Amino acid sequence: MLEHTQAPMVSIVIVSYNCRELLLGCLSSIQAHVNVSHEVIVVDSASRDFTVESVRKNHPYVRLFPFRKNVGFVAGNNIGFEHARGELILMLNPDTLVGPGTIDGLVSFLFRTLSCAAVGPRLVGADGFDQQSAQFFPSVSGELRKSLGRIWPWAGRSLEDYALSTRMGLAFKSDWVSGACMLMRKKAVLELGGLESLFFMYYEEVDWCKRASNAGWEIWCAPKYKVIHFGSQSALACNEKVLGGNVHRHFQRSRFIYFKKHVGILAACIVEAGAFMRICKNVLKSFGGKTAEECRNLRASAFTELRIGLSMLLHLDRA
Repeated sequence: MLEHTQAPMVSIVIVSYNCRELLLGCLSSIQAHVNVSHEVIVVDSASRDFTVESVRKNHPYVRLFPFRKNVGFVAGNNIGFEHARGELILMLNPDTLVGPGTIDGLVSFLFRTLSCAAVGPRLVGADGFDQQSAQFFPSVSGELRKSLGRIWPWAGRSLEDYALSTRMGLAFKSDWVSGACMLMRKKAVLELGGLESLFFMYYEEVDWCKRASNAGWEIWCAPKYKVIHFGSQSALACNEKVLGGNVHRHFQRSRFIYFKKHVGILAACIVEAGAFMRICKNVLKSFGGKTAEECRNLRASAFTELRIGLSMLLHLDRA
């Protein structure tokens, strides 16, 4: 481990919330497979599963910042960024496992590619299937396609080329890469600022990559290096009472903020209207369950979405 007087090459920032076992696994994978000089910063958002105690016991080298309330993924990462001493900052989810050579390889790639603000690896689920490691920036057309399906004829840009490059292991420029594992140049973080504080969770890495692109930086995906990502475990731990809503509401709110900020208020409203139409369609479908119990469950889920959708449309000015 590094002495505290030495500045590490990489600061690994992890935000945790009620995912102790996953976090411990993540930390163990870092300890086993990261050779480049590094420090690990864990920002814990009031976990109730003894995360803080377990980290202190099993990984005492970790710089731990525990909070008494759930500060959220964005604020938690920004706190970690502020305390980072490394030349590079790795934003890493607690529900990930890094393999041998992955972080070291991403570090080497970033130093070779001076125009690159951030690089992401190939993300693979626990089932072995590829996740979407790199994507295009969200567009109105693409969102309407998701919401309206065949009713909307313009699908937007295809991710097939990205998927092919990922499978072949070829590095490629991307609009944005997943914040589940994103290695960022600290110089770019200082220039652009951290994650946008308007977001609680979701769309924060998309916004950061968009700002980087607007400033002339490049974003790359290097699928030669692989990270296992279990996916959304902290979000699942955040129930409605804790979040003051639910993950659907935070996702919708973040989507609206992103489109309002980068495309315009009209585009944001169009996207939300399209999503609302999809919700209405789901409400109608919920009456067609095969059994009475299935019908009730579908209807409850659909009406929850409908309530959130109505709230969004009626309070867009607050986002």
